[in-house]
Amino acid sequence: GLDVVVQASKDLDEKARAEIITLSKQYSISRFIWGNNLVVSLAPPVQFFGKVEVIPPALFFTQATVDGQNFMVNSANEALTGSKNVLDLFCGIGTFSASLCHKFRFLAVDHSKNMIEAIDVASKKSVGIKPIDTQVRNLYKNPILENELDKFDSVILDPPRCGALEQYKILARSGIANIVAVSCNPVTFARDAEILVRRGFKVRWVKLIDQFRWSHHIEVIANFKKN
Repeated sequence: GLDVVVQASKDLDEKARAEIITLSKQYSISRFIWGNNLVVSLAPPVQFFGKVEVIPPALFFTQATVDGQNFMVNSANEALTGSKNVLDLFCGIGTFSASLCHKFRFLAVDHSKNMIEAIDVASKKSVGIKPIDTQVRNLYKNPILENELDKFDSVILDPPRCGALEQYKILARSGIANIVAVSCNPVTFARDAEILVRRGFKVRWVKLIDQFRWSHHIEVIANFKKN
């Protein structure tokens, strides 16, 4: 069924609430959220990431297509071979960390408290996975610093279209030697990738995913390594 979110300044009165509940049952709406209030949850929507089932919050971020998501997760899995502790920056609801936590231990970081809580709840209910540590953090105002990176073998980052300039600068100076970079904007991807290359990283591979159908937008995923 549909997952419906209504953003409105008007408060929901009891009459409207009752009508929404009736309509939701009639049309099999799985979840109905009005503003910040959960009105109906007949069958909460679920995102499947490997062995982990995440119930996402309203207005969550995920990839545009299942095929695109699977291709990126498989590519990241290949790039992370040999890693033990992985840092997942701009993690959303756990596209990479939840999908690959059966193989690697993760720290998943995002600015959204709701998305981080969704990962926490899902990981605690899952079996056969390694722990997913989480952190709510605005990576633009407070990027992960060099001394915090010491305990990680690899980093995955999937920032918004504006890229992650300051975070890339710190990664380039750090001891991290394996980075999986994901971007929905080739322009900012090229800008940020240049920072890594100038500091000794080699481009192991770059892959393009045309998952934004009927548009000119392209998803990019790449693996950078430094000896």
